[in-house]
Amino acid sequence: MSEFTHGKIQSSLHRAVQQVIARGLQDPRLDGTMVTITELELAPDGRDATVHVSVLPEKAEKRAIAAIAHARAFIRREAGELIRMKMLPQLHFSLDRRLKHQAGVIRALAQGANVVHDGSPPEGGTPPSTPPAGG
Repeated sequence: MSEFTHGKIQSSLHRAVQQVIARGLQDPRLDGTMVTITELELAPDGRDATVHVSVLPEKAEKRAIAAIAHARAFIRREAGELIRMKMLPQLHFSLDRRLKHQAGVIRALAQGANVVHDGSPPEGGTPPSTPPAGG
């Protein structure tokens, strides 16, 4: 499989799986959750694909991953209908916490350092003093 074909299949499969999940799965474990496909990695031989999933709220992660794994065959079949491939890879789902981790780091940095990105003072604060010129 050429690199172009591999990338095209990977991209199409990513969109199809996201579409199937976005339409909703009939599983009460997913009620009140938001599931996002953050990445899909297709094995070089095209037989397996790892689907990285982000789940909100965080407390529903284990329950949601279990529901999605349970619906794996359904998701694969529906995705196959959308992209019409003869041989669709087996899907393996993995919880992706990278985005939440990055958001937490950014939030901690912003709170801890009281960082203001546009140069204006924090709300209710005074502008930082500037050292005198030539001194």
